[in-house]
Amino acid sequence: MTPKIFEVDINPYILKWARESVGIKKEAVSNKIKKPIEFLNDLETGKSKPTLGVLRELSKYYKRPLAVFFLSEIPKEPPIPEDFRTLPDIDSAPLSKKTYLAIRKARRLSSIAYELVDEIGLGIKLETNNINLNDNPEEIAIIERKRFNVNIHEQINWNDENVAFKNWRDVLSKFNILVFQFQIPLEELRGFSIFGKGLPVIGLSSYDWIGARIFTIFHEYAHFLLGEEGICIPSEEILKEGKSNKEKIESFCNNFSEAFLVPKSFLLNDEAIRKLKSNSNMLSNSIIQLSRKYKVSRYVILYRLLHLEIISRNQFNRNIDRLFSEERKEIKRGYDRIVARKPLTKYGSFFTSLILESKNKGLITLSDSLDYLSIKLKHIEKLESLIFGF
Repeated sequence: MTPKIFEVDINPYILKWARESVGIKKEAVSNKIKKPIEFLNDLETGKSKPTLGVLRELSKYYKRPLAVFFLSEIPKEPPIPEDFRTLPDIDSAPLSKKTYLAIRKARRLSSIAYELVDEIGLGIKLETNNINLNDNPEEIAIIERKRFNVNIHEQINWNDENVAFKNWRDVLSKFNILVFQFQIPLEELRGFSIFGKGLPVIGLSSYDWIGARIFTIFHEYAHFLLGEEGICIPSEEILKEGKSNKEKIESFCNNFSEAFLVPKSFLLNDEAIRKLKSNSNMLSNSIIQLSRKYKVSRYVILYRLLHLEIISRNQFNRNIDRLFSEERKEIKRGYDRIVARKPLTKYGSFFTSLILESKNKGLITLSDSLDYLSIKLKHIEKLESLIFGF
């Protein structure tokens, strides 16, 4: 006797929403569950009902709790940040499931962190100035550097870009700004910024090289200043006038990041610049020297020299491709093999210590802390020793 197959009664539009919310095409779902596309079309239009087994498969694939599919209405969630990947000569890839899930996770952890910061009594410290595109990004960068209280000589004395990245991340954490890293395909985006009900989050692609990630941090921070969430592929090129509002916003964020990381007043008085002005053949060496000094990419230095009219457009064009290529060849992708350190790499010390402290105070369960930090129980003791030194 053939066993009876039980179908479940659900709102079909929730099935469609769950698929689209992670950017998955019907063809991919069809291959995953080994059913024809027509079968999926019928489920999403209500012509047929799924079995519990099929629903469990879709729940797992869409990374949604099974209970979501039994809701009467589509859950209300914040939309993904506005897409600013519209710069000239950039063919932006469609957002993948990995990216959608990273943004969703960032929003979730942002809300959790907001509640825990309030519970512990740390206070919400980010109070951005009200600025707009008519403001001068050079002047805003000076104001923000003073607010962060990072002396340029302190920045210059950092050992390398890896130390600079960690230190900038820690500086932002003092204002309860989270900087997360996700394995997001670099051809899709370099960074995103989200805020709202939770703590502000800057998300980065961990596939990008470290100097570019530093630039992206402050590009995305500028989005906070402008009150704009965004998905971005920051390019250091200044966009010419007459462009769309999105491009003007990206241009402002680029200019702010450059000015923040390489302050004009110090760069113009730098010994390397004085030598360069007396001998233009020293351009390559000067760029490398300044890149190492300010702990930014050569790409940023070259654009900074162009924007401050220290070099001509012809000099820029002659050097950009070669310097960019040389810098990429020098990148060494080092991955931390200590599993217990991975939450620190991914979420930073501020968020990691916040979760561990909240667990120790009984504000969240051990199970929740493992979930939030994406770590297994056997590694948490080592992680705590790294954070708290015991």
